[in-house]
Amino acid sequence: MKVVIAIAGLARSLEVCLPSIDRNISGLLRISPGIDVSQSLTLSHSATPLDNQRTGEDLPAALDPELLRSRAATLLPLEGIREESSALFSRALRKGEWLEGSGRNLRNYLEFLTVLKKAGESLAEEDGDIIIFIRPDLLVLDRLIPLKGITLSKEEVLTPRWGKFLGLNDRMAIIPRQFLREYFGRIDTVEEFISHHGPLDPEQHLAWALREIPSKSSLSTELVRVRAGGVLAEKDLERLETSGPFRRAQAKRLRRTFQTR
Repeated sequence: MKVVIAIAGLARSLEVCLPSIDRNISGLLRISPGIDVSQSLTLSHSATPLDNQRTGEDLPAALDPELLRSRAATLLPLEGIREESSALFSRALRKGEWLEGSGRNLRNYLEFLTVLKKAGESLAEEDGDIIIFIRPDLLVLDRLIPLKGITLSKEEVLTPRWGKFLGLNDRMAIIPRQFLREYFGRIDTVEEFISHHGPLDPEQHLAWALREIPSKSSLSTELVRVRAGGVLAEKDLERLETSGPFRRAQAKRLRRTFQTR
């Protein structure tokens, strides 16, 4: 079985997140018999420092070349991604936002979907049986799948069982090749979605885009968003702290190591 780890989205906090992805996803699968693993990165990146007013972070313009050495990485200028998605953004904004943010949340989501579609087009040219998608700004806290009895379904899309918000968690997924277009190309369904459902909510949009294919919210792996500068998302740690003793202990260790916002 050929598995492609597809890392796609805005290039931030790679120095923190890539090692955790390598350790808990890619590395784990590489030592599993019968599984051939490769990795593909599709990243949007600004040519100038970027002030993200929504999250209060400053994204640097420079990427450490050592982080991407020996990796199959495609870097997409954020300015081009923004221009490409601008017309759709204007039309979607007329339906309002699922979160108040003067259009910033909606713009960020459409830019992410634009990058995701480009990643899917590249993946369609590869011969992976299974695609494991993950955003590049996520710290993977534990193993994706137990070492014993690994099962990668070729029949359904698997998503995290937490953070669904009346839809499906869109931060990570295991996707059989036959459902590549539905998952990675869902920007093509935006206008149909908002015409039926109003403001474009990411989790509900994903659930709607996958409504005709088998999917299951079964992944228990915990992920924490990492802002620029290695700052963890406070809401993610708060979620861990309400998820039992083991997760509370994880959150406590993370608070000792990282700043939060």
